[in-house]
Amino acid sequence: MWGRPVPRVESAWDPHKPAFYFLTREVVLQASTKQLGRMQELRDSHELLRLNIDLKDAFQGKGLIQRILFVSHRWEDFARPDETGAQLAALQEHLRAHPEIQYVWFDYSCMPQRSSGCPQDQDDRTPAEKAEFDLMLKAIADLYLTAKVLILLDTAYRTRFWTTMEGWCAMQQVTSEGVRPARE
Repeated sequence: MWGRPVPRVESAWDPHKPAFYFLTREVVLQASTKQLGRMQELRDSHELLRLNIDLKDAFQGKGLIQRILFVSHRWEDFARPDETGAQLAALQEHLRAHPEIQYVWFDYSCMPQRSSGCPQDQDDRTPAEKAEFDLMLKAIADLYLTAKVLILLDTAYRTRFWTTMEGWCAMQQVTSEGVRPARE
């Protein structure tokens, strides 16, 4: 016996309308904890929404993407990204200043994560969670190119590959001639 088969998450995945989990603005603003929770805990307590993003609309700056904020940040610790609570505080402040934002994507809270007690060299996510994470990861650049992005910049932000890629994408726009620097 080779173990259980890996669930076929990709059969429901539409690369033209990828599905992502989001926190509502209200959940973030009403958070009474020092930091946002892990995706699986938020999912199980029904605090996440799973929304399909129509990339055709997103690349044109229309539809749902206009009400979405992606957060680009550096994890402060391997297991928890916001040990001090400063990132949540900055996000809440940004949401209060931008009432048009209705949905928030924060990686730790919106993509399946390992548990905090899991050693760095192990992965305790289920096969379905790993598969879903991989599908989301493949589509993430398209969303950093099209959504509003809050960059929580610190001195180590520029030294990390993922944050550098997210920041670069956030400063670009999709045009009929390809990706170009954004005007704003």
